Amino acid sequence: MPGVEAAEAPTEKSRPFTVDATYGADVPLSWSTGGTGPDAPGGPCWHENYQGGASTVGGPGPWPVPDSAQHLRFWLHAADDYQCRGALRVDLGDQTVRWDPVETVSS
Repeated sequence: MPGVEAAEAPTEKSRPFTVDATYGADVPLSWSTGGTGPDAPGGPCWHENYQGGASTVGGPGPWPVPDSAQHLRFWLHAADDYQCRGALRVDLGDQTVRWDPVETVSS
């Protein structure tokens, strides 16, 4: 995340420095990810206290991967309006990642 001074820290109603993500795999998941698909609520995330500087440490997840999974999708949602902007599609076998903008994203 970008460097954020404590006075600039987001409030409950405004999270301009946070990207929500939902997660899915090509096999059933035995745990909750906070939602699956482009219309689901965001999944787990965290950040350190805002102290300024070049960056603020934070991250989504955890995102455990089932042993038999070959494909993962991460739907990324804008922090300002929580609308899905697209999906990262990860092929674990080929070790490739593709970005699909919202216009081509499907559940």
